[in-house]
Amino acid sequence: MNAVIHLSTDIRFLADRIKKEIYRDHFLMRDVMDLGLGMFGYRSPNFKGGCGDTKGTFHEVLFGILFPYLKSQIAFGTGKGGYKKYGVKRYIADFYDEEHKTIYEIDGKSHRTKLGILSDVLRDRFFRNELGIKTIRISNEGVEKLLEDRLSLLQEEGGLKDVA
Repeated sequence: MNAVIHLSTDIRFLADRIKKEIYRDHFLMRDVMDLGLGMFGYRSPNFKGGCGDTKGTFHEVLFGILFPYLKSQIAFGTGKGGYKKYGVKRYIADFYDEEHKTIYEIDGKSHRTKLGILSDVLRDRFFRNELGIKTIRISNEGVEKLLEDRLSLLQEEGGLKDVA
């Protein structure tokens, strides 16, 4: 049974403020890493192309801030004969957790079309069968929910006391 969780007005307001700030920073091509580090106290990732990468979509940037330890925009070649078999020479994963062999794909509206769904099935099959990597797909709305959940958790733990 799914329990309905009602967010406090403060949490919803803070989440909206954070989303607006990320959106503004993202499209002004400024580094959003500092925002994530300030909000959640993480240290900077030790690999190139971390969550400060402004090439991704708004929701990819937000996900990168929430999970800065994941590698982002990682290319995987399909190997010899891969173009014939899969129709592409390489796939780019939005986020990759090397330790758990898991890819996280942030899916917008284009992934809900027939072609998008078919492409995703083929892509997921490649990662699972050829590389043994699991794919987890998260909608844009799911990413925003993750932000709200993280803020609620921080509020419960008393981590939002000094936030104005």
